[in-house]
Amino acid sequence: MEYTGHKKNVQMWVLLVLYKQDFYSHVHMKYITMEDFLEREKTGQLPILLDVREPDEWADGHIDTAIHIPVAQVAGTIETVIPDKNAEIIVYCASGGRSRRVVEELVNMGYPHATNLDGGFFVYQMHTL
Repeated sequence: MEYTGHKKNVQMWVLLVLYKQDFYSHVHMKYITMEDFLEREKTGQLPILLDVREPDEWADGHIDTAIHIPVAQVAGTIETVIPDKNAEIIVYCASGGRSRRVVEELVNMGYPHATNLDGGFFVYQMHTL
């Protein structure tokens, strides 16, 4: 009985640690708001756009100037597609979850100027329709 209680405490502690890690990575991640993004788009001052959605999502619509690399292929192809590790890159997916993970991955790979588009393509469509 005591072992089960201890096991539950350990499980709760692990979940708390994972939650805190996710929370703090979110806090320190670079984001661009949709309003700032749309302003930069309007003035033609956009950096490299990276769409990490799946091919069927890309086919259904995307931001015209974006480069498409599905999330599962980013690590293996990014250095060929975007060799300049100092390039400013705005990453987006449908709503921001996958792109957040890709931004973390890019920063860890040495791309310090990777930024997540807050709200993703879903919010972009709401603003541009």
